[in-house]
Amino acid sequence: MSSRISLSRTFWRLIYEILARNITDDFWAYPLNRLGQRLRVICIRGFVQQCGKGLKIGPNVTLSWENVIGDNVTINANCKLQGCRIDDYALIAPECYCVIRNHEYRAPDIPIVNQGYTTECPPHIGRDVWIGARVLLLPGITLGEGSIIAAGAVVNSDTEPYSIVGGVPAKRIGYRGKETADAT
Repeated sequence: MSSRISLSRTFWRLIYEILARNITDDFWAYPLNRLGQRLRVICIRGFVQQCGKGLKIGPNVTLSWENVIGDNVTINANCKLQGCRIDDYALIAPECYCVIRNHEYRAPDIPIVNQGYTTECPPHIGRDVWIGARVLLLPGITLGEGSIIAAGAVVNSDTEPYSIVGGVPAKRIGYRGKETADAT
């Protein structure tokens, strides 16, 4: 039976990659936009490990077999989110990227390209998290519930629940529900 599931998941992944992934989200092509949105969601439900209800997904999003996606998640165009877990109500702006592993580099006598990779450790995007455009999430981090990640941030460590972080590397700049000047 597992080969049947695997074949089914492979089928839906192929349909997504060949047909659904790049259907436009252009406002002027509204009927095609709705068709593309629905087709992307159907395909993604067929190949990711788990997908909740209410998914909204833009064109050209890269996901993997291991993704777990919660309910009412929005992923905008051109994101690469291989392997990460995305909890309910997450909002992900365009062009966000999750890194799941790094190059080994510790042996200076061996070229980095020949040292292989670290163990895969995908990021975890918590419940009700808002990620701004072009954010980079590094391996193994957890974005705490209700966090906001400012556009362009590079997140290299876990975030506290309801924190607002930004910068390179990302630092806490406030908390949701508090004035920024009082929180820092």
